[in-house]
Amino acid sequence: MNTAEQCPMCATPLTPHEARAGFLCGKPACHWQYRTLPASRRCDVCARPLTEPVGVSPVCARTQCKREFYFDRVQAAKAARQHALERQVGIWFAPAFAAHVDMNTSFTAADARSFRITGIPSNNATEGELSAERREIFHGHLTEMTREAFAHRDAVERDEAEPFLRLPTAPETPDMSTVTGAACAQCRGNCCRSGQNHAYITLRTIFAYIVDHPHQLADEVIATYESYLPARTLDPGCVYQRELGCALPRDMRSDVCNWFFCEPLAEFKRDQPAEAPVRAFFVQSSNGEPDEGLLTTASFVQLLRRVPDRQEKFEL
Repeated sequence: MNTAEQCPMCATPLTPHEARAGFLCGKPACHWQYRTLPASRRCDVCARPLTEPVGVSPVCARTQCKREFYFDRVQAAKAARQHALERQVGIWFAPAFAAHVDMNTSFTAADARSFRITGIPSNNATEGELSAERREIFHGHLTEMTREAFAHRDAVERDEAEPFLRLPTAPETPDMSTVTGAACAQCRGNCCRSGQNHAYITLRTIFAYIVDHPHQLADEVIATYESYLPARTLDPGCVYQRELGCALPRDMRSDVCNWFFCEPLAEFKRDQPAEAPVRAFFVQSSNGEPDEGLLTTASFVQLLRRVPDRQEKFEL
């Protein structure tokens, strides 16, 4: 069986010398044909010609190229961003933490290293009146989901429907829940903005609700959900999204609302050492520079803000 690498232009097996020199054979025609290939037809990693149609993949089928492009480069870029954030934060984190230590004797300066620096999103939406148009759109979506749920209610009661109860979630310690909750509050629900006029309410959401409230009729379910619509919401944002958080009780929210974590928080949870205290310094940036930071543990939260015109100083 011939296992020698082949020239991608003419499929001729490469000699050991040709293989060491690159991936083309010695024929001038192959070199000319390769030079005429546009950049979009060359692997983004090894520069070999792509065999798949344009737009399918920017890399060839070689395992090492796929690994570098889809994993190694992503991880390297992520590590570079984290390093840049830590370098920026380092300018003011140490003095800011020292100031906090002076106010809180339960921590020492050495504890600064145990606060994991994590960049989180921010939401600058402002609160405004929930318009009649948005209420009408939400009413239409809610009614559709509720009517369909009740149309299949008998199947649900016989446990014959697609599983409808809330999805299982990984256990979370109370300390982790408190710390990530503080981060979400500081973010002001950037992920919730996509809830718009549907609030992520699906057939599964209504199924779960009617199982918990078996005596309510369809119109009562609709009325109950609409009774929690606030007069004012963030714009842009979800119909239930207020300045102080979601207006809908947690047991009425969708699975997405209850269990979704943005990638920074998901990584924070995933990388948390099992025996280490849950401590974080959640950083929000503006124009590429750290603007606010939240020192967070299960027992305290301290917000640090940049002092205007004094970028090297922060205030507690």
